[in-house]
Amino acid sequence: MERIDCAIEFLLDKLGYSSVAEFFYTYIQPIPQRSTKSFSERHRNTTKAFLQGHTKVKPVEIVEQMYGHRYAYPSYRSKQVNERELAFSSNIQPSSIKYAWCSISSWATQLVGNWVCRSIGELVHDPADSDATSPAIPAWLVASANEQTRAKGVRMVTKEDMMSFRLSDHAELFKKRASLVWYLTECMAATQKKGILVIRKRRNPSLVQVAAIASFILCRNQYANGYLAMHMGIWHIACSSHVDVKHAASHLANSVHETTARRALATMADTSLGDLRAEVGKGQECGQVSYRFVLNNIQEFLRVWEGGLTLKNRLICGCACTAIGLDDVVDDAFNFADHFTRVLKNERAELTTSQLAENINWTQIRGVQSMHVLRALFSFIPSLKFMEPKTSELLRTTYAIHCMREGRKTRVAPLGTNSEHEIEMEGMKRALHDFFGQSGVKPEYASSLISWVGGDGGSVLAIDRAKKLTAMLYDPDDPESDYKNLHNVLPTIGIWHEQATAQNTIAENHYGPAVTDDPLALSRSAACAGFKRPTNFKDCSNYYNLSRSMITFWEAQVLDCWRLELGLDHWTKLQTHFEDLAVKDQIPEFSWFLEKSERIVNCYMSFEVYEQALSKKANDSAPDEYRFPTGDPYTAPITSVAEPIADPSKSGKSKEKRPTAHEEKVGFDRDRVLANSILFKTEYSFWIEAAYAIAEGDIGRVWEIMKIFIFIFAGGGNNNYVNLLIEMYCLFQYESSKDLKDAIWNNWLVNVTGELGKWIPNDLLQEHYNRWLEDIIKKRGGNFDDDFLRKVISPNIEFFPCFKEELEVALELFKRTKLHISRHLRDEYKQLLTMYGEELLHLFRVARSMGHAAVHLFDHGFRRLAEAALKNLLDKHTKQVEVLWDVDTIRQVATQTPPQS
Repeated sequence: MERIDCAIEFLLDKLGYSSVAEFFYTYIQPIPQRSTKSFSERHRNTTKAFLQGHTKVKPVEIVEQMYGHRYAYPSYRSKQVNERELAFSSNIQPSSIKYAWCSISSWATQLVGNWVCRSIGELVHDPADSDATSPAIPAWLVASANEQTRAKGVRMVTKEDMMSFRLSDHAELFKKRASLVWYLTECMAATQKKGILVIRKRRNPSLVQVAAIASFILCRNQYANGYLAMHMGIWHIACSSHVDVKHAASHLANSVHETTARRALATMADTSLGDLRAEVGKGQECGQVSYRFVLNNIQEFLRVWEGGLTLKNRLICGCACTAIGLDDVVDDAFNFADHFTRVLKNERAELTTSQLAENINWTQIRGVQSMHVLRALFSFIPSLKFMEPKTSELLRTTYAIHCMREGRKTRVAPLGTNSEHEIEMEGMKRALHDFFGQSGVKPEYASSLISWVGGDGGSVLAIDRAKKLTAMLYDPDDPESDYKNLHNVLPTIGIWHEQATAQNTIAENHYGPAVTDDPLALSRSAACAGFKRPTNFKDCSNYYNLSRSMITFWEAQVLDCWRLELGLDHWTKLQTHFEDLAVKDQIPEFSWFLEKSERIVNCYMSFEVYEQALSKKANDSAPDEYRFPTGDPYTAPITSVAEPIADPSKSGKSKEKRPTAHEEKVGFDRDRVLANSILFKTEYSFWIEAAYAIAEGDIGRVWEIMKIFIFIFAGGGNNNYVNLLIEMYCLFQYESSKDLKDAIWNNWLVNVTGELGKWIPNDLLQEHYNRWLEDIIKKRGGNFDDDFLRKVISPNIEFFPCFKEELEVALELFKRTKLHISRHLRDEYKQLLTMYGEELLHLFRVARSMGHAAVHLFDHGFRRLAEAALKNLLDKHTKQVEVLWDVDTIRQVATQTPPQS
């Protein structure tokens, strides 16, 4: 302490400094360059060593000592106690504050504030020198621009910019370019324990920081919207957020204004359609077809909630279409001349019903049926779950027919909607020409290239009608006549609508009376498991509810077959049986399960054993391995309760005809209930195979089932789908080259994710888009040809669901699963298995008939086609071919060069 006193005495008394602070201030004063005369070498070197941290005591330690000194903070007895309030001041000059703690804190606050202000200002613009290690995130995304502005090279907003949003990229960018800003926001948002950052499960600090910093930047400059604001503005439109929510988010700098977001969507739509037209045009010049089309009607009932003379509830209709990029197509596959030549040959005229049936690969069908029987067991028994991938592997290898290329991602480009009634001939023509025009399909190529269009059954039939009725309107003097008459349009059926209709047909055949004791009538199964009985078997909107219930019925019946095959007396022993084997490490090999599944298929899932169940003699004479286990003869109850008559006031608008109870002939010695069970499992196994094959992307397996559905639809009386499927059969069998057939098969399904097991029919993709369009028009009103819906929303409709999912992933929102709980835990399976076991469903009981007799749809359909239906269809086509011959003759005469004189 004496040294300090001596030093102070020397500085104040001998050197004349008024205070030690004055000496220190003079000592560390700035030393300009080339000022050797004003400052000694020793002064220069010691100051340099001190400020550059080469001394034992660092500058920051002196500041810390000053800041933490007891004399630096005004006590409550001090006359300047009010300076406590000046600490961390952002606007008072620090030198005007006397106490060190208060003045240093204010100086540090203003220093940090100025640096943060500068950092945010730098984030407003892209860096001058791009860093390859930093994420490339544009600060400005221009929503719209004229040609002059575009020529300057401004960054226009694109779908790629929106879809490339990654929270980690933004966090990394802010850490590098504005580390202090990131640190301050982290201190505000994150909780620390013992100096360690605590990452919360919800409200991740990084997410909050990115959102806050992005809001600060937008608040500084309204054009700096590329970090998050543009994404959120478009997200609000995609979610159909309320207008007040959008305005509030804009004012809080969380998103751009709705007008800006709409302009951005319009720009993205123009870019998307422009790229589509360029690609289609380039392909046409090379004689190739780059895109196909899928269309569907859209409609929504708009209610009026406020009265008025001109206001009333109305149903608005329109048409939506999506252009789908073609992959794995060889050159000249869509050669229209080759296809038309094959049509004129009319080779289908010799087609017979027997040829249709013989073309079905029943060996393949029985093989995949056994795989689904295995899958039903493996998915129900937890201890056998490890074997389930083996069935998927066999379906993708041994039983594969024509699979899509693995990893392929489908390119889609939705087009602008219109208000045409596509079910009408003229409406369909106008709708198609509108979509072709948006896509850049040129009329001059109509005579050489096929335009492939798909849709639901009604749309395809409308296209066929339009082509037939306008075929004779060919004008040899009009070079666009083929284009106007849809001469080169090739319509194909939408697989999802065909699949939904097939499910409805099978369900209608097997549901039976609404009230019945028959355990195989699906009405009783639905009542047992708590499923709702469909009110209209013609409606495809109940697809998912109906499929879930019928898959449950089918799997429960298959599990009951497994119980009998394993010799168990109750279904609960299924699980315990394999659990005991697993504990002993004695679970059989896969081949053992495969042999058992094949036996179940042969005994309970074929048309042959259906006939066996309807003949006691046939069952008695069957080989032991195919003979049904027998139960006690069935005795009908003495009294029965008649089905009540439905109250018309509660029947709704359903046009379904209620089935009446079936009565057997005297002396009936068969088992109608067992036969119904076999028929249901057989018919619905076709549908299950189609559903799994679609998801796997094996169009060959799907086509095998579609050939069976020809007879199912014929037996169910659905003439439209019979005609459509026979048209598809003839197209592949007689009227297309191998290249055209492969091109259609390779692109009949779509996969917008590129992931395995995510293939869907193209018409289902359009249905997904239609749901968004109808939901938007329901909230907004108007018509489907309004500019906003046609030019802004519809061309971006594929972008909305993908963008929502991407943003939800980026925001770390937990994905909502659509899976149900494990099958063995579901009460539906427990109730059904109990009922099937108590009713001895799969035992042969003589004279058992309980009022429901399902129709053998395949056999009935075969007879209908063989009697007259197929011949009538082929005769109509022959007459149409004669018309096409006349048109072709006119065309050839018109194109011949007249002889020179």
